[in-house]
Amino acid sequence: MELSEVLGLVEQARGGDKQAFGQLYDEHARRLHRFIQIRLPNETQAEDLLQETFLKAWLALPKLKLEGLNFSAWLYKIARNLVNDHYRKVYRTPTSEDIEEHMELSAEQNIEGDLDRVMMLEKVREVLPKLKTEYRQVIELRFIQEFSVIEAAEILNRSQVAVRLLQYRALQRLRNIINENYVA
Repeated sequence: MELSEVLGLVEQARGGDKQAFGQLYDEHARRLHRFIQIRLPNETQAEDLLQETFLKAWLALPKLKLEGLNFSAWLYKIARNLVNDHYRKVYRTPTSEDIEEHMELSAEQNIEGDLDRVMMLEKVREVLPKLKTEYRQVIELRFIQEFSVIEAAEILNRSQVAVRLLQYRALQRLRNIINENYVA
């Protein structure tokens, strides 16, 4: 969907058009669900947070400034904040087992393509939990969620240069871990 079309739907939804908001939901829900699912321990919680994300977005629309708006990045910020709030409420941080379990589930549900790609993604998903949180986040956003540098920068509240540098360092570290564990 083109940016102008998204902004048009946002404008209509701001005016109370539920059908326009439904189209925005349809356009963004699948990827946003994956984003949340990777971070939460079970599917029901991921679905609940997805719905809560869109509810918060709907309620915030009247106050939303359209100038310079990246609607997708705005939704991801809401979702990320809700996930953080969720973990604050339960006084728990995700364990490496939680992350591995969700990476494996995500891999089973979302991997398409040839066998080499599947094998490489499996290796990446296996070692992803071994990375620092900031490295893991940038790799998830850029390569799993397929966000641009600009969108990832908005979601992470960092500059584009910082995201590129973080991505470079994350990929170097990821490559080193894979080589240590998988190359004979």
